[in-house]
Amino acid sequence: MEFGLDKCSTVALKKGKLIESEGINMPNGQTIRCHQPEAYKYLGILQLDNIKHEHVKTVVSKEYTQRVRKILKSKLNGGNTIKAINTWAIPVIRYTAGIINWTQMELDNLDRKTRKLMTIHHSLHPRSDVDRLYLPRRSGGRGLLQVKQAVKEEEHALAEYVKQSEEPALIEVKNQKLLKAQQTKNQYKKTALQTRADSWHNKTLHGKFLDKIDGKADKEKTWLWLTNGTLKKETEGLILAAQEQAIRTKAIQAKIEKSADDPKCRLCKETDETIDHILSCCKKIAQTDYKQRHNYVAQMIHWNLCLKYHLPAVKNWWDHKPAKVVENEHAKILWDFRIQTDKVLEHNTPDITVVEKNKVWIIDVAIPGDSRIEEKQQEKLSRYQDLKIELQRLWQKPVQVVPVVMGTLGAVPKDLSRHLETIDIDKITICQLQKATLLGSARIIRKYITQS
Repeated sequence: MEFGLDKCSTVALKKGKLIESEGINMPNGQTIRCHQPEAYKYLGILQLDNIKHEHVKTVVSKEYTQRVRKILKSKLNGGNTIKAINTWAIPVIRYTAGIINWTQMELDNLDRKTRKLMTIHHSLHPRSDVDRLYLPRRSGGRGLLQVKQAVKEEEHALAEYVKQSEEPALIEVKNQKLLKAQQTKNQYKKTALQTRADSWHNKTLHGKFLDKIDGKADKEKTWLWLTNGTLKKETEGLILAAQEQAIRTKAIQAKIEKSADDPKCRLCKETDETIDHILSCCKKIAQTDYKQRHNYVAQMIHWNLCLKYHLPAVKNWWDHKPAKVVENEHAKILWDFRIQTDKVLEHNTPDITVVEKNKVWIIDVAIPGDSRIEEKQQEKLSRYQDLKIELQRLWQKPVQVVPVVMGTLGAVPKDLSRHLETIDIDKITICQLQKATLLGSARIIRKYITQS
């Protein structure tokens, strides 16, 4: 149907689609040029005669990647970095769930790109466990939302909403079975997290830390440093890699990678070089790096005791320099002080001794390997029993031994909270003790083990 127009300018409609023409010549000699059809956005999704799936995927993927890169370039600590990705980058993808036809491969590629960017910016070790990365921090993971899981959760939530809706249009959608989901969003999420946790636990190397602390540590408190998330993202990634045996020690190179012949420690040359050996058992650095880490934790406790008894103390615990003896009318605090007794004792120099008018506390700090925290705690209690008996006899006061034990990679003994309550210092938390310990351990790893 031409209505008297030139044949070349005819606009026809075939099968519901607009056929482009060179233009329309009007009777008055003017020409109406044909414009290319332009797509438009509806609720943020680009459309024309249909949703532009491929174009939207390209734009959304680029925006997501840019946001992740900006976050990782920032100075945010480990916990806030993950929160920023979850709340600023992931929603870009999640908004398209159930609308854009994402393939499994495309979602997996986005997750892979995220991990690659994290590795480039030193917040994820290249050999670190992938399953653990997506577990909640309270369970020992890093709490990152997986792109694929986020999309699948939204699709399940959308299907659940349609299924429960009583609106006629949505009832028709349900009847047509356009959205298929066998589980609710919560069921899918629970199953996915449980599968991921089991996978991490069952891995020979990556799950070894869990085997070490099983039955010995308070697991909820062991992950406090993760839930608090105050370490730098680089340090956080390093500590998790150390827990997962992902650091390339000489023992790993010789026995697993088969890329070296000698598994012995590069420092003492006596024992196989494992993470546990480097962090807690090497004799060559016992009086230097181990002592520095130990004193760092002990001075935190000393600083808190000074505040408790209104003794002179600087503003920040890390600037605190403990004196051998500080005292006032409330108490006397001895730092690394050899206590004289009538009987010659082998162990008479605890880290801190607090002398009140009516009671004495013997406080000793230890940072052993994470598998030996319970054993070390009992060792401290028995080691100072003779000194306790002698002081009770000489000073005529009740004496209590308080062991403060923390694993080199953050494992917390079940009795640590009770021991800290005994000395009643409210300015210190287990998380602070963990942070001081982990910073010392990270320093040792960086100093002696080349990361590759």
